[in-house]
Amino acid sequence: MRGRLRACLCIALWLAAPAAWAAEGAEGSASRRDSDVAPAAVTVRQRFAHVDMPARDLAQVAQIGERLVYGIKWKGLAAGQATLSVNRKTSVSGRPTYYLSLETASNDFLSTFYHVEDRVRSYVDADTGRSVLYVRDLREGGSTANDYVQFDYDRNLQYYRPVRTEVQETRAPQPPPRPIPGPVQDPLSVVYYLRHFSLEPGETREIAVGRRGKTALLEVTAKHVDRISLPGLGEFEALVVELEDSAAGGPYAPNLFVARGATRVWVERHTRIPLMARTSLPKIGAVEVLLHHAANCPLADHALSD
Repeated sequence: MRGRLRACLCIALWLAAPAAWAAEGAEGSASRRDSDVAPAAVTVRQRFAHVDMPARDLAQVAQIGERLVYGIKWKGLAAGQATLSVNRKTSVSGRPTYYLSLETASNDFLSTFYHVEDRVRSYVDADTGRSVLYVRDLREGGSTANDYVQFDYDRNLQYYRPVRTEVQETRAPQPPPRPIPGPVQDPLSVVYYLRHFSLEPGETREIAVGRRGKTALLEVTAKHVDRISLPGLGEFEALVVELEDSAAGGPYAPNLFVARGATRVWVERHTRIPLMARTSLPKIGAVEVLLHHAANCPLADHALSD
């Protein structure tokens, strides 16, 4: 039961809540010779050579203070909410960054038997838009987890650091660094990075996403245009996109759950802000995430008139 409830809550919004990674300003401490990682790095670069990851300034598509609140439903029943925020500018390893966060919490009813209080953070380079640091702090039921991944673009490596296991409060063994193909996004920052690119039905965009010492190839395919009505916000023209992890050959669900069938997201056609997401989980059924509050963003400017 706990695993099922966790999956329902952590789906929070389309590709946002899996895993993650250390305290603000933390730096990867392990060091290895270039020769130790070069063969694997070449393989990764070759595998992602066709993926175009142009630099983009997050300020072009979002502003500090943006706050999107989503309700989470499981089989039509309210299970909790997720809040996606652009918080402020800060610094990581001497680089100016934007600090993004996703907070997921169970509602009062669910918390009586399974409390969830998760916080995922992403630090995005202010000039290039690439991910610098991705952090997770999870409290689910009686378990906790805290870990991070930090990206080193001088050496094209990612450092995954489990800080605390679910049972022990001691520092876990540190895995060796793993190669990345170049600029990457993390599972939270990619929500904003994709706003820079318009898609038409039938088109696909591929994004390199770093997570837990590995690099995934996220395929975002535009299916069709739809209209969606959001209570209190209005009606919007939405592009329906389907997410797939091409390496796994199935729905994009990093380190969280195994989706059955398509993971689909409705994004507002002009801003690419996620409005709704739907998927299905084995033995659980349908999970829906729906936007019900939006602040400091241009979404209202694109509401359709009657």
